[in-house]
Amino acid sequence: MKNTIPDTPEKLEQRKHIHALIKKTFGKLSQLAKVLDVNKTTVLIWLNHKHIPQKRAEQISRITNGKIQASEIMLCDT
Repeated sequence: MKNTIPDTPEKLEQRKHIHALIKKTFGKLSQLAKVLDVNKTTVLIWLNHKHIPQKRAEQISRITNGKIQASEIMLCDT
């Protein structure tokens, strides 16, 4: 079994905020998947593993014209 350090309450809140902002901006996860040209399952895996790849974080930032910063996405995933 993998040993992981539990997230702090601040980290959990930050992650929830970013993921909620992504959902609010794109509506459904399937819409985000369509825009990023990936499967919806891929997006679900990213969110379940609490990690969005840097390339995709930068792509989300470009698509939203900076409304969602790639650095914010990457910080909440570390």
